[in-house]
Amino acid sequence: MKIDLKIFIILLIDLFIGFNTFSQYKIGLQGGAGISNYVGKDFPPDNEPKFGITAGFFFEREINLTLSFGTEFNYDQKGTFYQYDPRLGTTVKVDSRLKYLTLPAYIKAYFGKQANYYLYLGVAGSYLINYESSDYATENGFEISSAPYFPFSYNSLDASVIGGCGLNFYRIILDIRYHHGIVNIYGGHNVPSIRNSFISATLGFTLYKKKVLSCFNNRAY
Repeated sequence: MKIDLKIFIILLIDLFIGFNTFSQYKIGLQGGAGISNYVGKDFPPDNEPKFGITAGFFFEREINLTLSFGTEFNYDQKGTFYQYDPRLGTTVKVDSRLKYLTLPAYIKAYFGKQANYYLYLGVAGSYLINYESSDYATENGFEISSAPYFPFSYNSLDASVIGGCGLNFYRIILDIRYHHGIVNIYGGHNVPSIRNSFISATLGFTLYKKKVLSCFNNRAY
């Protein structure tokens, strides 16, 4: 039996979008705070996480009644303080504040009778727009040059896996998210394996939302 390719493709798309007549999208603002630290096999245990802010815009589009696709454009503050002893009697301290523009993309799944709760998973790419970093070293209680122990520069690009959960209440959105870095924060060769880690809590507000008629509606096979 010969199957028309056009019909076959349309049926696949209908299956993917859940046979929805309408697809909703929404645009809004969000902002909040987070706790930042580093992770990695070379990250020393003597460290102090830092608080930072996160703020930006979000866009979300329904795939079907349960799933949606989302993306954002955010400003994130990350960084930490840590110290380590490269040799006996020598201590190196590093204090950093990293500022990124971040573009996440994720798939979100809604739950509950009114789809008020959600979970999501995705990835995020970040660009380092500015940073403040100080490093200093002491040997037997006297300050020495830290250059031999901390000759590293920061990568301008970062990437992470993200996951989170949240609650929708009319136009208000409460969201909790975890970023786990997959790219070394330091550039160059023979650098320590250290990556970003960031937990944030944000409050969002939907500025605009609309349901649009599916482009696969009112078609003739």
